[in-house]
Formats: sequence, structure tokens, C-alpha cells
Amino acid sequence: FFFFKQKTAYEISACLVGSEMCIRDRFRTIKLLEAAQYFVVADFEEDHWRHFALNFDVYTHFTSPIRRYPDVLVHRMVYELLKHNNDASKASKIFDKPQLEELLVRCNENKLKSRRVSDGCERIYMCLYLDQNPLFTKAIVSGIK
Repeated sequence: FFFFKQKTAYEISACLVGSEMCIRDRFRTIKLLEAAQYFVVADFEEDHWRHFALNFDVYTHFTSPIRRYPDVLVHRMVYELLKHNNDASKASKIFDKPQLEELLVRCNENKLKSRRVSDGCERIYMCLYLDQNPLFTKAIVSGIK
């Protein structure tokens, strides 16, 4: 199977335990975290399998396969394991490792592209909305682009 990789998030979270950081500093820290990525678990040590936001040591997608292609891959692998009575040596033939790694690289690239488009749409919408509906409030500026 494959899981998310958030090495930076995990390392940062270890530093924050018991910390007395103010909300602004915590927000800035969270903004620095790496986006989660799909990967083949055989390529990483167990301490890199952790899902930071959910606080799980091990995590994989298993939602409806119509949502994400990585979910389709997980469903196919689970199906193969069940079909072969949990014999991973037979079930693993569904994907060879290089092919799976290539698929996951493409999935990560497409997820990033999708996120950038989504973020851009949100910015455009917010600008158009605020142009028509000015808002005045106290705020903390965390950065200028």
C-alpha cells in the first residue's frame, strides 16, 4: 500500500509539544508544512508514514474510488489481497513497484496542480466579493505577495 508523507509536519509537531507559542506563530508554522504526498511504504521508514493532521501513525485513503485515483489503486490492492487470502506475494503482482511509483508521482503532481487552481479560484472569488462588499476588521498580516 501507499500512504501520505509529511516528514516536515511530523518534525515540526515534535518541536511544538508543550510549546507556549501564540496563535499567530502557530498559524505561521502550519503554513510552512509540506503538503501530504502519496508514496510506496517500502521506500520509507515507518516514522515517515504518520499523518500529521489526523495524528495517525499509519494512514491510507480508502474513500469512494470515484473521488481520487489513488483510492482506486488502494481498492484494487485490497481486492487482490482478499482474492488471494492475504497472500501478498500473489496480490502484489497487480502493480510492480516502479509502475506504482510512477503513478504516485503523477498523482502527486496532479494533486498539486489541482490545489493551485483551487487556491487561485478562491483568491479571485474573494477579491471580487470584497470589491462589492468591503470589509473592515482588525487583522494580523502574515505575509505580502
